[in-house]
Amino acid sequence: MENELFGRFCNYKIYVITGRDTEGKREVKIRRAVSESAAIRIAEAEGVTGPFTVELKPLEPPTDRQLALAKKINLNVPEGCTKDDLGTLLSRRLDFDGDREPDPGLLHYAQDCGVCFSNLTGESGLLESMIAQLWLRDRAVLFAYAVHLSRSGGKFKDPRLDPSAPAFEKFADMVEADPALWKSLEGRDRHDYQSPNSRSKAYKAALSCF
Repeated sequence: MENELFGRFCNYKIYVITGRDTEGKREVKIRRAVSESAAIRIAEAEGVTGPFTVELKPLEPPTDRQLALAKKINLNVPEGCTKDDLGTLLSRRLDFDGDREPDPGLLHYAQDCGVCFSNLTGESGLLESMIAQLWLRDRAVLFAYAVHLSRSGGKFKDPRLDPSAPAFEKFADMVEADPALWKSLEGRDRHDYQSPNSRSKAYKAALSCF
């Protein structure tokens, strides 16, 4: 039953969170999250207050259009794939051709940061999910780590285990204190993590922390 509801590959579930809005009226949010506590945190960040009731909603199966496209490009569809899983596989084949497997350390960091993803993702797809979903401080840490890797080489792993981790945290402190710096960081996409633009305000600030 667990696999039927939630798929075999997703690290998250879909939560239906019911609470109250700022006027005390009933408010319902449907959000993906890696845990119930993470789902409540998301709802609270959107202005919903408790007490909360939380229910689970099944993940969607692949669409006919997805299945037809997978067949057309000879893409194997693993048993138990959800709509999101197959979307990940299609994107990996069509948008990130040759995308390598993410390092287990990067997967672990993303999971601990509450990032929702399919375990069928590649490194580029995972980075896109992280950039889109990470909270402010965690995204700043990831960017500083990217700047560090652009200078020292290596692949994305768990930034918390890197010897330069204190510098990443220092940059995160700067971002939290400077709205202009956050604005510069906010505009960075996946390509600017895999190959950071050395002319950006965010890059220069990160570099100053090493």
